[in-house]
Amino acid sequence: MQAKSNNSKQSILEQIKDVLSNRMPARQARQAAFFCDVYFKRVPTKDLNREMPVMHATMVARQLEFLQQRKPGDLLLHVFNAGKEQDGWECQHTIVEMVNDDLPFLVDTASMVMQELNLGVHLIVHPVFNIERDGAGRFKAFHPKANKKSKVESFIHIHIDKQTDPTVLASVESLLRARMAMVRTTVEDWQPMKENLRVAIAEFKQAPSGLSRSVRAECVKFLNWVRDDHFMLIGARAYDIVEDGKTTTLRVVDGTGLGLLREHGKTILSRPMASVSGEARYNQNAPLIITKTNNRSPMHRSGYMDYIGVLRFDDSGKVIGEYRFIGLFTSLAYLHRVSDTPLVSMKVQTVLENSGLKENRHAWKSLLHILETLPRDEMLQASSTELLAIATGVLDLQERRTVRLFIRGSVLVDFSPVWCISPGTIGIPKTGKKSNAYSNGL
Repeated sequence: MQAKSNNSKQSILEQIKDVLSNRMPARQARQAAFFCDVYFKRVPTKDLNREMPVMHATMVARQLEFLQQRKPGDLLLHVFNAGKEQDGWECQHTIVEMVNDDLPFLVDTASMVMQELNLGVHLIVHPVFNIERDGAGRFKAFHPKANKKSKVESFIHIHIDKQTDPTVLASVESLLRARMAMVRTTVEDWQPMKENLRVAIAEFKQAPSGLSRSVRAECVKFLNWVRDDHFMLIGARAYDIVEDGKTTTLRVVDGTGLGLLREHGKTILSRPMASVSGEARYNQNAPLIITKTNNRSPMHRSGYMDYIGVLRFDDSGKVIGEYRFIGLFTSLAYLHRVSDTPLVSMKVQTVLENSGLKENRHAWKSLLHILETLPRDEMLQASSTELLAIATGVLDLQERRTVRLFIRGSVLVDFSPVWCISPGTIGIPKTGKKSNAYSNGL
């Protein structure tokens, strides 16, 4: 049964609170009323109007029971189908509820899980509460503002496609638990990973490599740019290159794993250099490795994770290891113009200089436009030589009605970016104005 559609949100909330006040002692009712104000703040009125206030009140009572007991660091998780007989309220969708410490990436990671399981999401409510608990984790009170008595906790309520198969419900819960644990690990190690990046930058500045001063300075500038909120760190680890007779291996530096690269029982601590394309990867003339990993991100944003490696050198300038960082370039990193992105801007300048085109002429401007609108991942990962071949290849197509496939090699053996230019997607405007993206990733 639905509430009257002309009910205002505030009117519905008052009716829900009235029901709760008639069911609970005064102090509990006040806590429930506070919960309602915060919880329903972002819930659309049309969703509130779908059920009678008594149904919402029963749901709130069950939610308050759910969060009664929790210690810091614990995850409360419940995946269920609400029914009147067992829960006192019902819903046409399967319900997912979680109570956790307030951490970044909780909601978008939960949404990723549903997408991976091909489950449609119909509603997400994510209030954040300042909750006071006793030493055993028992609920005492909500507080309107953060204080010494309270800690910030995240409450997530999700409606997904109805699922009645217990196996599916168990899969949803299992995957959510695993991913939330990964989020916690990453957040706990966030500052240590940033510190490791700072150390890598400091060592790289002093490393006696054969790089020119300008290239070294640009690499340092890029790494500082990465550290300045342009890269979401998910894992970090250091490696040594160890030579033992005729065998050269890449070995994990014990205890350096952070985030998703923490060492555990299944961690491969050493592997032959030949299996990790060592000759291509550890080139002292290319001291930064920027590519993709073979694994998809388990949090925040789907897609293959980005990989940044900073080579380590001994006193003679020989490559002896690597500082490795995995994660995701942030949305901010993709918004910058190529001319404002360290290292990328140097590549662009090199491409333009080596193109043989006259500066500020039509073809030169068209080439610059192509570089500005190429997929940003290509601009970050490809060398200036590779970019010159790709960009001039696109320029040579002009407005020809033909399809061209571009395949770029990678320092990782089993990863090669492939993309194509197809008729109708090429946009090199004669006016010099920017067109829509013309490249389609494969």
